[in-house]
Amino acid sequence: KVNFGQATPVVDPGFNRIIAYPSPADKLLYIGNIEKSKLGPILLYTMNGEKIREWNQPQVSYDVSTVPPGIYLLKVNTKDGGQQTIRIKKL
Repeated sequence: KVNFGQATPVVDPGFNRIIAYPSPADKLLYIGNIEKSKLGPILLYTMNGEKIREWNQPQVSYDVSTVPPGIYLLKVNTKDGGQQTIRIKKL
């Protein structure tokens, strides 16, 4: 017998995750799953923690054409104080 009286909500932890695409990126990188008006500074770091790019204003796309090929960490800040770090590949 199944009791439907008490439903347990199922929360998908990836539902509100900010995404960066495409990965691997070649020339342009896009930020998705968030309204542009909610974005704060976006920073790009090497895997050694060296900051190599910083964008202080939300943009439609982010130019990574001069970034050398490799794996990077993209730190996305939101205006409400949230942060998310996304691993990206650059061709």
